[in-house]
Amino acid sequence: MTKLVEAREESPVAAQMLASTPAIGLRPTFRRYWLLYLGALTYLCLRTPYELLHGFVYDEEGSVYLRFAWDASLWRALIAPHQGYYALFPNVCGLIAARALPLEQAGHFLFGAEIAVQMLLVYMLVQCESLAGAGEKALAVALVLLTPPTASITLSTIHAQFFLAVTTGVILISDAERLRLGRIAALACAGLTGVASCVLLPFFLVQAWKERTAARAAQAGVLLACTLVQLAVVLAQGGLSSAHSTLQFSSGALLSIGAMWHFLGGWSHVEACKAVGSPKLQGWRDLWWAGVEGASALYLAGMLLLSWKGGRAARLLVAAAMLSVAVSFKRGGVLDYDLMCGAGGRYFFIFNVLIGLSLLLTAYRAAGMYRQAARVLVVCSLLAGIQDVKFIATRPHLPIWSQEVATWRADPDYRLQLRPDYWPNLKLTREPGGRDLPAGIYDTTNPGWPDR
Repeated sequence: MTKLVEAREESPVAAQMLASTPAIGLRPTFRRYWLLYLGALTYLCLRTPYELLHGFVYDEEGSVYLRFAWDASLWRALIAPHQGYYALFPNVCGLIAARALPLEQAGHFLFGAEIAVQMLLVYMLVQCESLAGAGEKALAVALVLLTPPTASITLSTIHAQFFLAVTTGVILISDAERLRLGRIAALACAGLTGVASCVLLPFFLVQAWKERTAARAAQAGVLLACTLVQLAVVLAQGGLSSAHSTLQFSSGALLSIGAMWHFLGGWSHVEACKAVGSPKLQGWRDLWWAGVEGASALYLAGMLLLSWKGGRAARLLVAAAMLSVAVSFKRGGVLDYDLMCGAGGRYFFIFNVLIGLSLLLTAYRAAGMYRQAARVLVVCSLLAGIQDVKFIATRPHLPIWSQEVATWRADPDYRLQLRPDYWPNLKLTREPGGRDLPAGIYDTTNPGWPDR
């Protein structure tokens, strides 16, 4: 169908010939790629075997979503916006964990839910028509599961929006006519789970105008509706933040996370952050930052050039990546040094994965040195990601959620410990509430939240 759309733009006769040709090889099925799905699922489970056995509840996942679902009415918990936007997936997961399952099983459920989101991304990748052949699809799956900084967003349903945004980018380069309902449903879930996927709306509108098919128009319409919902929520929560990172630190974050960490590994990112405050560079500070800004610009130009040689799908992915990271530079609370060397790593996950998928397309479709350069970068990205697997697997494992719940049941005044260990302990009432609470009462964006 992708070939049919391209041919329709160039020649009606060619489009008619392709339309009459059986779409053999364009209908990848679950049975054909079951081993790839099984391999991805096995990896996701075994990279953190301790969490597979004992479950996992992480920061706002417990203190905001699960606690609000425990204290509020069911409907209120489902529709309440948190952290300044609406997130359907964490809301639903919080409700199930707090009200539909024994509380002791919440950690296992949330662990499984996070893996389910990544498996949805894997499924959409394998089914993507822009990726031809088992080898290309397998490499694409490896990229989305390994690309740094995956360690920044693993094992928590609150980060589902990042995986869903990449899923949105994959749907953008897929045939809108195939898996129509499934892809529209995935877009609806993505658009209602944070704002990251809504950022890609302009590309769906352009594709709907270019392809002029009902299926692509439906995709654009669904994402547009979700974007309007998110816009209404953001404005109701106080509007867009006026804070933004400076050009120096934005460039530094792009270079250290989007390029160095992406292709060289986490050690290079650490060294770049050390250089920011190094007294050895004190006298060369202006020159150093100018070099960082110039290197970042050259990196973006290089990615644009490589994607141009990789075809239309590669160009779409790079454009989507750059728009997503441009929005990430304007986020309240994650600014300047924090963006470059603190909590900002997760905001580059979408950018890095979409860049990686674009390079993969270039590695298969370009020629000459462009093809070789893309192949080298793909290999570097995978090797850097393998380095991060050790970091994910060796994180502190305690506390065990089920044991915390058992202690709380014996002493209802006990506050349950969450991960990471510096996060404030979770206070739960003896029984679920059903109260009509303000949506942001437990949000970490509100002053005094640790004491509530």
